[in-house]
Amino acid sequence: MDLVAAKRFGIKVYRVPAYSPEAVAEHAIALILTLNRKTHKAYNRIREGNFSLERLRGFNLHGKTVGVIGTGKIGSIFAKNMIGFSCNVIAYDKFENREILAHGGTYVSFEKLLEQSDIISLHCPLNPETKHIINKESFKLMKDGMMLINTSRGPLINTVDTIEALKSGKLGYLGIDVYEQEEQLFFKDLSESVIKDDVIARLISFPNVLITAHQGFLTKEALQQIAEVTIQNIKDYKAGSETQNQLKL
Repeated sequence: MDLVAAKRFGIKVYRVPAYSPEAVAEHAIALILTLNRKTHKAYNRIREGNFSLERLRGFNLHGKTVGVIGTGKIGSIFAKNMIGFSCNVIAYDKFENREILAHGGTYVSFEKLLEQSDIISLHCPLNPETKHIINKESFKLMKDGMMLINTSRGPLINTVDTIEALKSGKLGYLGIDVYEQEEQLFFKDLSESVIKDDVIARLISFPNVLITAHQGFLTKEALQQIAEVTIQNIKDYKAGSETQNQLKL
């Protein structure tokens, strides 16, 4: 959205600021469970008549340390859900969320979170401070073989550095619903095309990488909320009412 042009031509702009944060939090958990227990691979094997258990070993989530970077609406729901799995949840955010503390989570420094976590899930906004918050220097502090999940914004992760971490074994699992260059790929059917993005082609080649195409929000409840807020925005516009959903240009 070109907000400068909208202001120049007197066009009002409304937003749908939040819808079903539970959907994205639960999708992050789905990525964790699928990567860990390899249910996607088991599904394909069984359909081909392969009932072997080779290379399907996972690990217990119970007792694992889960690091949550960003504890807004989605991050706090994710954290509480992981506490429900009997995980030790540690978090990093400039602003502490009392809900997480009340449920038994603790806040630590960014460096401590990287060092202590078995699983790290990103739920922070993208801004100049957080762009490439996960990079080669971050990976140096992490445990060998840890799991990284990103359902927030693609550029939070330096993808080239992430590939190197996968190749070295520093990163044992990667689950992403977002990607740095996703605008050229996501929401399109490229099954009959040559994918020209060599970076995502390399990511897809790893057996311990799970990629979904920005579908974390895609639940019937979220779509219902989007529709309801959009209709209300239209009504507010027609009534000449100013609401918190109207951007101040």
